[in-house]
Amino acid sequence: MCDALSHNIPETHDTIVCHCLSHGFRNFDELQGFYPEHCLPIMKSRSIPFKMDEESKQLGHDAKQRLIYHQKHSRPAMLEARAYMENLLSSKHGH
Repeated sequence: MCDALSHNIPETHDTIVCHCLSHGFRNFDELQGFYPEHCLPIMKSRSIPFKMDEESKQLGHDAKQRLIYHQKHSRPAMLEARAYMENLLSSKHGH
């Protein structure tokens, strides 16, 4: 996943571009029938920010408090998912 800037789209491997977390999640959901062993762990970690956002809203956080809450509670899962995906890509390309 990346933002919408064209220079952020990887050229070293085939990609399915998704520009936000919810679109990315849906794309992994569509692919899980073909690659469940790879997609399900990513989907699990990618669902955490949605859960944390709901918790933060229920706690009555304003925008700044929600950001801090996400940085504390969502960031570890996002970093874990990133490491998992980078490992998949590097093992696919023999790095």
